[in-house]
Amino acid sequence: MSAKIAIDSSSVLAMTSFSKWRIGIYLRISQEDKRADESASITNQRSLLRDYIKQREEFSESEIIEYVDDGLSGATTNRKDYNKMMRDVESGIINCIIVKDLSRIGRNMLETDELLMVYLVEWNTRFISLGDNYDSFVQPLSILELAIISLFNQDHIRELAQKSLSNRLAKIKQGEHVSGYAAFGYAKSKTNKNKLIIDNEAAEIIRFIFSLAIEGKVTREIAEILNAQEIITPSAYKSKRGQGTWHTIDPNYHFWNDSMVWAILANERYTGKLISKSYTEQGQGMFKTKHRAKEDWIIVPGAHPVIITEDEYRQARDMRQRNRNGTLADNIFISKVRCAICGHAMQRSKKYAPIFKCGTKRFTSHYNCAEQVVLQADIELIVLKSLKVYIDATVEFEELKLAALQQSKETKTSIERRIKAEQQAIKLLEKSITKIFTSMASGDMATEAFLSKKESINDSIAKKKETLETLESRLTALTTGRTTSEETVAKLCTFRNLEKLDRGVVDYLINRILVHGENDIEIVWNDCAG
Repeated sequence: MSAKIAIDSSSVLAMTSFSKWRIGIYLRISQEDKRADESASITNQRSLLRDYIKQREEFSESEIIEYVDDGLSGATTNRKDYNKMMRDVESGIINCIIVKDLSRIGRNMLETDELLMVYLVEWNTRFISLGDNYDSFVQPLSILELAIISLFNQDHIRELAQKSLSNRLAKIKQGEHVSGYAAFGYAKSKTNKNKLIIDNEAAEIIRFIFSLAIEGKVTREIAEILNAQEIITPSAYKSKRGQGTWHTIDPNYHFWNDSMVWAILANERYTGKLISKSYTEQGQGMFKTKHRAKEDWIIVPGAHPVIITEDEYRQARDMRQRNRNGTLADNIFISKVRCAICGHAMQRSKKYAPIFKCGTKRFTSHYNCAEQVVLQADIELIVLKSLKVYIDATVEFEELKLAALQQSKETKTSIERRIKAEQQAIKLLEKSITKIFTSMASGDMATEAFLSKKESINDSIAKKKETLETLESRLTALTTGRTTSEETVAKLCTFRNLEKLDRGVVDYLINRILVHGENDIEIVWNDCAG
């Protein structure tokens, strides 16, 4: 459907050109979108926006900041990263916002109109919505044109995102590199953005590390050699090239440790393989991930030049495995025990009467980590003593939830009936917007009356959606809350008389163990509650 609208020149955004764009890309997905549309995932939104930025010459030197609201509804603007982005607009940190489509900003058309036609105009900020073909700098739109987009462009948005996802997967399977960055040792080709070339300076470091591993050096020894020779780290190298840096406790200080060496030795990409889909998102932000089973990965051999041969990779892997044999089987705290000062996992040594000690001081004195060792037996004793207190508190909380559910007078049927009524009411209200828009476009309703009615209807829809979310939460509590709480109580009660810890118990109960000093140990428990 299309309609000719007379654009009010007073509502057109007059944007001042900037010598350098500072871009904020906003990514949002609700729980409902996750279930209904895979192409709307945070990963695919990020890929779509970054691909667009890479293709635009005007953005070639732009800084990019990500704002991510994962699992949050667009019915309200009470979203952590959305509000942070607005503060950054006012602070001048960003002067351009790019989104996949207008619905990422919000589902309330009136609030979207207010943002684009008033707020961003006042702060002289450019706004681009890819799915709506909207760029406030290139082609400003009137408030009525934005209403048309919100009402009639949803199918186009979904089609665009799905097409982008399909094209991306097709490119990956053909061995094309579609990621926004290259692994340390490689660089993106300047003539073909989907191909990697060898970065000779970084590649020499990779080859040196593999040669030391093949000689029989363990990862700790390799890290010590790299630090002694003052060889640049991947993070420092990236920063030197003006490509940003990875998160560290002190972003201005870089050093090699055994984990960094291990990550390089374990990376099969150096044999020329393209490896994709090796992890899946688990929550907010790009770091909440979970590794997939290797059979679910996409692996394309010969996709880019080889830095390490298959034979060299296997030799280094075999030597690494030989050095690790017999050291992990009885370590129930793998990656759990961490230094509270530098944040790194503490190193475990001695097969008999094993101890934990922060290894960072072997590589640098920058963090002034504690030197004392902690016996694994002492940690086990502290965990076992703390376990009963944690279990008692969690079981009491779950039993209170069960009691509250037992006293509830609501039934599953009554809540489902109310949910259905609210859903039908929302559909009718949404249809009424289409009707009043049609009346306005045909001349039967004045523009002012249309905007006033649309505001009133949007307010009603927002209230209905809030009620719907509340009802759905109560239904979930009734249908799954009891089962979940009962299962949690039963599971935790099996640990009450535990006399010896094992790896399964530790993984289930403990997030991490922070060592502040010899007699100062902090246990961060997993949230086992339903």
